[in-house]
Amino acid sequence: MSNIKARLMKPTGQDFLDVAYDIDREIWNFLKHTFKKATGGIPARYWQTHAVPIHQECWEMIGAIKKANSIYPPYTEATYTKRREHQQSAIGHLQTLYEYLKLTLNEIESIDANKLNNAFDLMEKEDKILRGWKASTVLPKKAKQD
Repeated sequence: MSNIKARLMKPTGQDFLDVAYDIDREIWNFLKHTFKKATGGIPARYWQTHAVPIHQECWEMIGAIKKANSIYPPYTEATYTKRREHQQSAIGHLQTLYEYLKLTLNEIESIDANKLNNAFDLMEKEDKILRGWKASTVLPKKAKQD
């Protein structure tokens, strides 16, 4: 991992973002073994069709989380709505990532699915965290009256 990526992915103290980084780290560790068939990674011929979209979806999820987190506190109805949209987008990207991984496991028989157990556990944890975070986002009472 490059120093820049390590710096960007350092623990933030925000569970929703830290777990997203952990998911990316787990999936990247799995994907980087692509060219080593003996390790149970994705064969090279599937790199563009499976590995790239999976990793891209991870970063789309992280981007949506960062955008939602940058809108705090939501003082107006518009910023509240925008924050909720970004939170829902992050949940959607997580679900799409899960579907991509399931599709990849079903299509490519040479993949060792056990290597993704930790990633699936983290994704389940992230789903609960994101849904709780979204539910806890409320419009302040003062903003409701204006």
